[in-house]
Amino acid sequence: MSILGMTGSVARNFGGAWTHRRRIIYGTLVFCAFCIIYLLFHGSDTRLNETIVSSAFLLAGGVIGSYVFGAVWDDKIWSFQVQAKQKRVKP
Repeated sequence: MSILGMTGSVARNFGGAWTHRRRIIYGTLVFCAFCIIYLLFHGSDTRLNETIVSSAFLLAGGVIGSYVFGAVWDDKIWSFQVQAKQKRVKP
C-alpha cells in the first residue's frame, strides 16, 4: 500500500520521480556540508569564506524548505488527480 492507500501501477509510477529528486537534494546537502566543514577546518578568516559559508547555509535551508513544500504540494495535487479518476470510474 502506498501513501494514499493506492496500489498498482499508479503508485509504482509515482515513486521514480521522488527517487531522482531525493538524490539531487541529498547531493546538494552533502555539497553544502562539505563546503562548511572544509572552510571551518582549512579556511582562513576572510570575507570570501564567510560569504561562502553563509551562502551554503542559505542554500541548504532553501533546499530543505523546498523539499518539504514540494512534497506537500505534490502529494496534494496527486491526491486530487486520484480522486478525480475515482469519480470518473464509479458509475
